[in-house]
Amino acid sequence: MSFGNQRQAIDADAIRAEAMLTAKIGKRDHAKVLQDILDDLEEVDFRAIAQLNDDERVSQKIQIVLTVQAVLAKALELDCGLCRNQDFVYAYNGEYWQLIDKSELEIDGLPIPQAFRIC
Repeated sequence: MSFGNQRQAIDADAIRAEAMLTAKIGKRDHAKVLQDILDDLEEVDFRAIAQLNDDERVSQKIQIVLTVQAVLAKALELDCGLCRNQDFVYAYNGEYWQLIDKSELEIDGLPIPQAFRIC
């Protein structure tokens, strides 16, 4: 009976490549997670995503939901994450979750909207 145990040679270059990949994951500072996500966000076409006609109004609720979806999708793409649990916001840097201080959740001195309440 064969279980398909085949040995493959692993060379030094493969080991180096794997070590470099592992070193990159989780090395983002928790304080920079939100800024990295915001820096990498692209413009959202609310009307197109919500499949609205030109004469239909894009409600604030639709804007909030689609914005949160875009932020969370970008976070996943960057191997990090954001989560709000009650009054606390946590950032995931690819390695572990950490509570973010409320003072770090301001953009130009204004608190981040309550959009994270639906996360």
